[in-house]
Amino acid sequence: MAREFFKDLPNTTTPLTASRLNGLLNGEEAMGSIVVDDVNCKNLFAGSMYNGIINQSGAYITNNARITNTTSNGFYLPAGTYTLSITDLDACTIVIKNASGTVIQDLADSWKTLPFTFTTTQDGYICFSAKKNNDATLNPSDYTPQLEKGSTATEYTEYKQPVKKTSVGVKEDTTFYANDFKCKNLLGFSNIRNGIYKIGDGTYDGSGTNACCTTNKIEIDNTKNYVLSTANTQTTSYMYVMYYNYSGTYLGYINTTFSTGFIKLNTYSNYSNAKYVNFRFDVPIANLINPQLEVGSQATSYTEYKNFDNTTYVLWTNSNPTSDIANATNFNLSSSNYNYYEIIYNLSTSGTNISITTGKIPKGKGTILSVVTSGATSFSGSQRNITYTNDTTLSSGQPYSFNNTSRTIDASVLIPIIILGYK
Repeated sequence: MAREFFKDLPNTTTPLTASRLNGLLNGEEAMGSIVVDDVNCKNLFAGSMYNGIINQSGAYITNNARITNTTSNGFYLPAGTYTLSITDLDACTIVIKNASGTVIQDLADSWKTLPFTFTTTQDGYICFSAKKNNDATLNPSDYTPQLEKGSTATEYTEYKQPVKKTSVGVKEDTTFYANDFKCKNLLGFSNIRNGIYKIGDGTYDGSGTNACCTTNKIEIDNTKNYVLSTANTQTTSYMYVMYYNYSGTYLGYINTTFSTGFIKLNTYSNYSNAKYVNFRFDVPIANLINPQLEVGSQATSYTEYKNFDNTTYVLWTNSNPTSDIANATNFNLSSSNYNYYEIIYNLSTSGTNISITTGKIPKGKGTILSVVTSGATSFSGSQRNITYTNDTTLSSGQPYSFNNTSRTIDASVLIPIIILGYK
């Protein structure tokens, strides 16, 4: 079954079906079922603390004897029951705001003893403040809050970004494209430069150094909602979204102050005609904090941008893995559009129940396929060198089988069956 699987693999534009993906994972055309669990950290708080307090009206007030999780709107929290605990602090107050910064629920109209359990009646943004009973001066970096679901305070756990855990085995009739797997944050510093986009016509002006903007237009799906956010808190500086249509013609812009915390892209009046966006921030790159673009209607905790354009390309397949591969045989790759390659190979042309991988090899480098088996008084093995010729050609060296007494040319060993490319 494994050999049959590798005969007709999809190309770079054809999706892997579930059965094919199962075959790649398990070496056979497996019939599996997908098991996906949300693996979430117990501690929901991932932000920083500041000296000050959010009062009952939702205003931030500087106070060195208080610490607060925000100077503006806090972070998004769905309706439910939660418990807040902060080691070595005695009391807290909590308010919930809506996206516009208006207080919608005062959960602690006076100082409440920590740990404190509360129930939110609607989704919103949590702002909490804390203190010692003796009103001692506090250093925000000394304290690590824990906000957790439920009515019981448990032992502190450091926040970790939620992940997905997927079993080996994919539900039948499920189809995957490599580009379906993306980082939550779609905006990285690699796509930001100093300069601005002009409000009047959306063109780039790189003469200034007191602002920064995206280097290239970002394509959006105007049937979806997006949120742009930063951790900057300036009340008189702005972030902008500049919109362009399918032809790249400038449509207009919207903006908001950094202190608002985020801006929803779909609030632009001509959003239905937008295909591309650029962003402008009224601070230099060095002062821009945690820029994030994400799909959805709420700004969530910051995740560092990672380039998941790691599309896997099938660069070469062996149409007859039961045949020998002799010295100087070329492997002609289907594309040069890769940064790394990986060779999956069988031990030999017969008895190929075991496949081996080289792992990722940088483009421009060769590698060695080798297997060694040893006993108490003897050893045996095989080796095949793979030489880099150019970006679309790899070549086999002379293959050998050997033991502790001899070495023999053997074209039947270490047979490449597929070469994958990675961006």
